[in-house]
Amino acid sequence: MTRYIIVLEVEDGFYREFAEQGTINDVLLEQLKLDLQDQLDEYDFQQLIMQMISPEEQGEQLAFVPRKNSGESAFRRFF
Repeated sequence: MTRYIIVLEVEDGFYREFAEQGTINDVLLEQLKLDLQDQLDEYDFQQLIMQMISPEEQGEQLAFVPRKNSGESAFRRFF
């Protein structure tokens, strides 16, 4: 079985600064959702599905989900 990893980054400084200025949590939450969606949009989920259904997938593996336009090979694996 392969386990796929997606890495998302959230920098707390932005949110701390706006919270200190009195921005309400609902606004911060909406911004966080937008930030995370932007990051998710960078991943190539079509390629992920193709990899997941590939008959070559065997054994225990850990794979990073590929990013769009990254110029890197499709997956990096750790055994």
